[in-house]
Amino acid sequence: MLLKIDSNGVQQWLNIYSAYNSGGNITKDIFVRTASDGGFVVAGSVYSAPTSSDFLLFKVDTSGSEIWSHTYGTTVVERVLSFVEADSNGYLLAGDKDYKYYALRTDAAGAQVWDYVSSDTGWFLDVAKSPDNSFVFHAGGNFPVVAKLSPTGTSLWNKTFACSTAFSGLAIDATTDGGSIVANTCGDIGSDYSVWIFKLDANGNVEW
Repeated sequence: MLLKIDSNGVQQWLNIYSAYNSGGNITKDIFVRTASDGGFVVAGSVYSAPTSSDFLLFKVDTSGSEIWSHTYGTTVVERVLSFVEADSNGYLLAGDKDYKYYALRTDAAGAQVWDYVSSDTGWFLDVAKSPDNSFVFHAGGNFPVVAKLSPTGTSLWNKTFACSTAFSGLAIDATTDGGSIVANTCGDIGSDYSVWIFKLDANGNVEW
């Protein structure tokens, strides 16, 4: 379901897209973004079974009518946990594939351009596009991880940061100098958690 309201909170339209919850499929992990060329783009995870899900991406116009839709996946669990508009009006979906770090790049019409899967266990929690059209990721796993991919999906670097016995990744954003700002909570299980924010340069080195 998508609901569009105006600046005063008055409903303009509401559309239900039942095709993504039919035939035993269940759609979860839903995110929506305003497209730079008009309309809205929705990403999510379509589960056909508890151990099998695919990435979902579809675009609607300014009235909520569907323009195109795509699913991407195999027979394992593939979950979307964040996505961002890339250059040339394409999209970068981030999450995990069979509990490995996973990213998938599309063109403006949603066709797959490339994908990236890591051999390490974990999941991309958030993604941001850098000024040079590369991508920075806040990743979860046993420890906080920040990773960077080139515009063509090549791994440029990944850095692990020390935390206490438990952490929760929150968000990442790219900065105008080519670096990134990262937010987490960090603490010991059973005790209070602290907000942990750090700034990285373009090579993943801590500036503060």
